[in-house]
Parts: sequence; structure tokens; C-alpha cells
Amino acid sequence: MASRLALVFDDGPTSDRSLVAPVLDAYDAPATFAVVPTWLGAENHLTTDGVRALADAGHEIATHGHRHRRLQAMPLAADVAPGDEWLAVDGRVAPDDSVRLLVGDTHEITDGDRRREVTVAALEEGRVGLDAPVDAAFDASATVLRPTESTIRDELAGGRDAVDDLGVDPRTVVFPYDRADGRAMRIARRTHDVVANAAVRSLPNLPGRDPTDLRRFYLETDHLRPAEIETYLDRIVETDGIGILAGHSAWETVTADRIEMVLAGARGRDIDLVRCDELAGIRCQTGDGPAGR
Repeated sequence: MASRLALVFDDGPTSDRSLVAPVLDAYDAPATFAVVPTWLGAENHLTTDGVRALADAGHEIATHGHRHRRLQAMPLAADVAPGDEWLAVDGRVAPDDSVRLLVGDTHEITDGDRRREVTVAALEEGRVGLDAPVDAAFDASATVLRPTESTIRDELAGGRDAVDDLGVDPRTVVFPYDRADGRAMRIARRTHDVVANAAVRSLPNLPGRDPTDLRRFYLETDHLRPAEIETYLDRIVETDGIGILAGHSAWETVTADRIEMVLAGARGRDIDLVRCDELAGIRCQTGDGPAGR
């Protein structure tokens, strides 16, 4: 099988159309755009019409979660006593956080043996407020706070349904923050055909890898230098492998020159440029744009 490379762009900023799409058009290359449906229409983000325009141009629209929640446990930073209504967590939490943890979401406190379901009521720097006191003690060294399966399902299945409502059929999921636990992986595999970031590593995937267990890395200038990109592309060819390089086009670390360098390097090595859904042998969104090579 020919060596392949998929480019993935996260979050759905307007720069996906103004910066990325023209470079792709110049190379007649497809890409995968992972959008957060609840962010569409927000400042500096694509509208629903913008998403459909990318799909009509032949690009894949993937899900990047329903509301961009963190789908991985956070260790507790302090012991919990019965009656506590605040949890100190070892993770990035802030009062204005509207993505990782959401007020109203259900989470669970667990040490592996015991579980207590809680609802997030407030956020402070490094602390999570609960809607009711905890009724048991937990040792911080053995305890985590993590989303319940219902919250995970809303993020993954709900995200897919919301993107599907736009008139596209999303088969690929990209976990927010590249983070997911085993429960999230299980749900992702039930709801999508491709998981583009089951892991993050600066090596391409070997041929035959399960499309729901793919790893990716970043084409961004603060992750790979030009020589490292050349080595990454060479490795795809050496193994007839599958490369996935990602970026956030709203960030300064993604430039037109960097995208063009990757595309030119792939074409010069006869690497097929594909969408992520094609890595599962499908192409469900059919626009009039590039079919890859």
C-alpha cells in the first residue's frame, strides 16, 4: 500500500479558510478540519456555512468534541473530608474556564474502589466547587476527579450528532487536548470510524494500524524544525506508513510557508495526501474538491 499523509487542523477558526484552504487548493490536496460545533459562529471561528464550504471543497469535517472538554482524569491535590464542597485538583482549572470543565457537568470522585458522582457548580484557580457536600473521605494520593460516562458520551456522541446536523457525516474524531482515558476510547470507537489522536508521537503509524488507534504529531513551528519534518516524511516512505500532522491555524506556529513545506515534501516523495476518513477505507463526505493523490 502507498505511503499516506493526512493533515488535521483543530478547533475551526476562520483562518482554516483564509490561511489553510488556499495553500491546500494550490496543491490540490485534501485535509481534515476538526470542529467544535458549539464554537461555530463565535468570534474568529467558522460559521456553519464556512464548515459546509470546506466540505463542499472536498475536505473532511471531523468532530473535536461537543464543547471541547477534557476527557481524562485529574488527580486531587488535597485530601477530601466528608462535608467538603470544594476539591483541590492537580490540573489547569480557572474561574473563566469554559472548556476543560463545565459548570453543570457530572463528574465522579474515585479511588478505584469507591465512586461518588458530583456536579460541578463553580470553578476557581486550581479548585472545583460542587453542588453538594461530599459524603466520604478520599486520600488525594489515590483519588482522581474524572468526567462520568454520560459527560463523555455527550462530548463524543453529542459532538458527532451536532456536526451531522450541519449536513456532513463525521466519521473521524479528534480528542480535545489529545487527552482521553479508556472509557473515552471505548465510546469514541463506538461512535466514529477513525480516532486521529489516540496518541501523540513524532513517528508515523505503521501500515495496517487500527484506524481507531492512530497517533499524530504537530507540523507547528514550535514542535518540528524543517529537518525533523523531512525525517518524518522519509519515515513514512521507508515504512509505507501513515503520517498524521496537525496544527492550529489560529496560532502563530502555523504559517502558510510551513503548510506548503509539508505538502511539497510529501508530493516530492510520492506520498498520497488523504483525509482521515480514507484511512478507514471510506470517504463519506463527497465534495467537488481535491480527491488527494
